[in-house]
Amino acid sequence: MPEPAPGAPILYLGNGVRGVHCLRALLAAKEPVAGVLGHAGSEASEAAQLAAGAGLPYLAPKSPNEPGALAWIRALGARLAVMSGYAKIVRQAFLDCFPAGVVNLHGGPLPGYRGGSPLNWQILRGEREIGISVVITQAGIDDGPVLARDAFPLGRDETIDEVVAKTLPRFERLLLSVLDAQRRGALRPEPQDPARARYFAKRLPEDGFIDWRALTAQQVHDLVRALSGSYPGAFTYHRGRKIVIERTRRLAETIIAPPGRVLARRAEGVEVACVDCALLVLAARDPLPPRESTFDREPPRP
Repeated sequence: MPEPAPGAPILYLGNGVRGVHCLRALLAAKEPVAGVLGHAGSEASEAAQLAAGAGLPYLAPKSPNEPGALAWIRALGARLAVMSGYAKIVRQAFLDCFPAGVVNLHGGPLPGYRGGSPLNWQILRGEREIGISVVITQAGIDDGPVLARDAFPLGRDETIDEVVAKTLPRFERLLLSVLDAQRRGALRPEPQDPARARYFAKRLPEDGFIDWRALTAQQVHDLVRALSGSYPGAFTYHRGRKIVIERTRRLAETIIAPPGRVLARRAEGVEVACVDCALLVLAARDPLPPRESTFDREPPRP
């Protein structure tokens, strides 16, 4: 990765809480941000407001690869690009705009968690540790050399919002350390082992459907905590009515029943049978059905 001259300008591509947090960190550190690129429709976002407050140009194109966006980028004269929570795929014409390269703050350990929604997937897959990376962006998907890593334990009941909150100061520290190391010529990019690579698809809202017939109590618990809070949520249906489940707890005792059956009501929630045993549903965005009823085994047909 080429080294920029001291104080070389940076194009920042940011979206969501990670994008806002790290942009604020760059501005506080007086890093030379030349402009900010956001997602289409984000002109009134907090990132856009931060850019405006700092007197920085802001653009929110449908694609960073379209000719108008590329012309705007070239006119800024930035030598380095930083991507933080930015979900659009950049092509070679975009990469060629930056003599010092493009770095991405990726929410997963590499090469094992390439692709979309890596924080959600780590929870869904029952990991006991969350990993994050700073990676050089190349024409492939998350396959460039790794510049920095961090990891921290994942509690068995921690939710995606709690995980995201823990990543923010870590991403900030990694990003600033990478920029400092680059200026000093001290970066040591670590090539990825393609034989260990796994790619994960971006999560869609409909992926949150709880299939009671296929999932264990632990898998339902992980699905709920991976999609709760500010995310669309894990959901089920009862007689065609959608119910978004927000919080669950694994039971100490083993209770066996047909999957999806609401077995009993407790003071703190309701017991629902999964494929192996029952799970306690503590909170939902919608009223839960009475005991001795059964959640629908599949979504209603359109």
